[in-house]
Formats: sequence, C-alpha cells, structure tokens
Amino acid sequence: MMRLANTKYIKTFDRDFIVYVLFIRYSLISKNILPIICRNKCNVGIYFMHKVYLLSLMSTLILLSCAERKESKQYMGNIIAENTNTVNIDIKSRDFDAISLIKNSSFTSYPNIKIEDLISSFNSVEWQDFIAEDDYMRYIDMIGKYDTNEYIIQFKLLDHYRWELYAFEINKTAYSIDEVSSSLYTIYTNHK
Repeated sequence: MMRLANTKYIKTFDRDFIVYVLFIRYSLISKNILPIICRNKCNVGIYFMHKVYLLSLMSTLILLSCAERKESKQYMGNIIAENTNTVNIDIKSRDFDAISLIKNSSFTSYPNIKIEDLISSFNSVEWQDFIAEDDYMRYIDMIGKYDTNEYIIQFKLLDHYRWELYAFEINKTAYSIDEVSSSLYTIYTNHK
C-alpha cells in the first residue's frame, strides 16, 4: 500500500493568494500614486514614510502566510477505554489492533456516533492497514463503496488512543479532510 496525497491543506481559497494580491496592489500604489502626490507636494519625508509603512505591511503579510498552519482538532479520534490494556504494545506491531481503534472511535464533531456506525450504510467496506516506507508511520485505509462512488479515507495513527485524518478521496479525486465527517454523516442520515 502507499500513502495518498496529504489533503490537510486543500482549501477553497488560499491565504497565500491574498498575500500576493495585496503585495501587487500595494506595490502598484507605492509606485504610481505616492510619487505623484510627493511631486505635487514636494514632501519627500511623507513619501519615505509611506514606503516604510508599505514595506512593513508587506513583510508582515508574507510572514503570516509562511507561518505553520494549524489544523482543527476535529480530525482527532476520541480516546477509547477498551484499548487501555494495549498501552505496552508498540502501535506499529501487528498485535495492536489499529482498525478496531478507528472503528470504535468517533469524530469530535459527532462524538456519539462511532465511525463504524457512520459507515454502516456503505454497500461494501474494506480496511487496509500498513506502515509507510517513507515515514515509517502506521496508516489505516478505509475503502468504501456507496452507490456508484468509492470513498477512500486514510487515517494516520499517532498513538494508542489517537489518530488523525491524513487523506480523503471520492472517486480518485482528493478532497479536503475538513469534509470527511460531514460527508459520512450525510450518508449516515440519508440512509437511516
């Protein structure tokens, strides 16, 4: 098995785009409008201060766009009391039942519904458990078919109690992991 492309940061509108638009907009203002104002008023000090202000504003925006993005905790699995006796087992060991951890946990957005129940309306569900060759982390794939659609949800195991969503695909098209719990809940409620 191989890891899917990480879809943590697929967003409908990227904030890097906003930074570049603002950069272009303010650079045009500083090149075109401010020199005209300064030529008319003959005040070089104001022109210089506007340049310093715009440069600091652009630097701040660029630094903000480069900052590490933090993901929402809605992707974390809930702690399961049933697995407390397996704490001494390495999570990469085949003795640790990672698929049961995923099945019996829930999304924080729907804490009262187990993932196993959310996918109960799928026509077929296949679970694949593997350790990636590049980062040596344990991943669980849930491949489910519902009507004519194939859903692939990839979970990354963090420890004995927690996991995070790593990738989400519908019919081999990557989607944001923000949509996993709501998509599964929609299928769950439509089938009930």
